[in-house]
Amino acid sequence: DDPLCALRIAEGLVHWQRWNGPIRTISQLSDVVRKVKTAGDERGLHPAKLTLQALRSFVNGELEQMSAFLEGVLPLMRPGARLAVVTTRRVEASFVKSFMRTHEDSHPLFADCSPSRLKELYPLLQTDKAFAVRQACDPIWPTAEPNAGFGGRRAPRSLATHVLERTVRRQGEDANRRRAMEAARA
Repeated sequence: DDPLCALRIAEGLVHWQRWNGPIRTISQLSDVVRKVKTAGDERGLHPAKLTLQALRSFVNGELEQMSAFLEGVLPLMRPGARLAVVTTRRVEASFVKSFMRTHEDSHPLFADCSPSRLKELYPLLQTDKAFAVRQACDPIWPTAEPNAGFGGRRAPRSLATHVLERTVRRQGEDANRRRAMEAARA
């Protein structure tokens, strides 16, 4: 979440490797991150936990897999169908929200905007996708009860369920123009 902290960690890792050679263990990596992150984590986490999660996510291509899944499953759903996406980290929740924003239909409030401005505000208008996505409800957070399915432990604060609903795209001027162009090509 903090680009400046990420740059400091990267610089610290490069500096360490210049003097000591390649980092070979998680312990070495954790030590460097702990030294760079002088401010304590407000959530009480180990200083290297988020860095290691980010590295794992990058190496495994987790966000790319989530993107491929969402892009692949939504066209298969019927209009009105809902999809529950469980996220366990803030970066995943942010990704799901961003996916919804880039796939939501334009709002009638902006009907008098110029077409180019409308496409900036609603990236879906730049595509020929036959569907749109909306957030069906606010994210669902786990209950605060201690025995709510976590073996007596508190549920992770970043755990959330996001409910996406596939909708039919509005039949606006862009859709009509697109259909006319397709008919002219045929």
